[in-house]
Amino acid sequence: MAAASSSIIAVMLAVGGGRRVASQSPAGRSTYHCYYNTVLQCDSGPGSSIPAELRVYSPRNSTVLADNTVVFVYARVHVPPGGTALLDAIHVYPFPGDPAEDSYDDHLPEIPPYIFGLGVVRSVRDVTAVDNNKRITLEVAERVREERRGFTFEARFECASPRWARVPLPALQSVAQVVGIFSGVRHDGMLIADVESITFNALPPATAADGAGPPPATPPTKKRKYMPYVAPPDGSSSSPRASTSASASSSASSETGTSRADPVSSARSAAGANGESGLVAADGSAEDVEHNDEPAPPAQPSTKAAGKRKATR
Repeated sequence: MAAASSSIIAVMLAVGGGRRVASQSPAGRSTYHCYYNTVLQCDSGPGSSIPAELRVYSPRNSTVLADNTVVFVYARVHVPPGGTALLDAIHVYPFPGDPAEDSYDDHLPEIPPYIFGLGVVRSVRDVTAVDNNKRITLEVAERVREERRGFTFEARFECASPRWARVPLPALQSVAQVVGIFSGVRHDGMLIADVESITFNALPPATAADGAGPPPATPPTKKRKYMPYVAPPDGSSSSPRASTSASASSSASSETGTSRADPVSSARSAAGANGESGLVAADGSAEDVEHNDEPAPPAQPSTKAAGKRKATR
């Protein structure tokens, strides 16, 4: 029996003989459940029906369903060959109306019983000349009636349909998951399910030890209830238009800063890099000046100014 195994059924049932029963926990607390008699009606007709017992958790002040009430049930299931199937309900949805009226069944949907089984492949049979269907037997297990119970059912691939004609069968003793419709019972009491979906080799994901661990964690971001745009892979929810505008503005700023560079600052930077001081002329060019500790000579009057003084004498 596989360590990771499950058997869940989704089925419509008519219940009857409801009774409320108390059970004692090891701590001495009472828990109530309702037990109902019912039948698993396979898709092939009433001749392939299996007696079953449905257990439903019953909160305080709850009532027992009336006989012949039809319910849609998600339940953990155990189906021993030739015995009574045991169902522990996960959710129960009763259909409204009066089960005593003849018209109660008129508006009920017809939903076949589905099984969702995860387990180990115990046998494999390919297409033969007698039967053109592929078959495997799958051993599954589930916690039902407070203990782990296992059973085996047959999963059948109808190769008359091109859907399964070229699908390979899973390897023997491998783990597989099957979604199928209960379609009948074998001569030995084993259930038969027509496969609707199958997953081969349901193995755990790779770990860091395998060299393919999960990607590094990223800082969590606040998740908003509603987003005006589809979030990109990085998880941000900014507007595509805003992102485009921001990119354009950034590009324009870079170009403007490059084309409008200050010539004075450029000259000073260049001079500083060469270890010299720079004087900037009016036309924006730079002139180098030597550093000198001697005081500068007094300014000589221009020729025009000297001529003026001579004239005044």
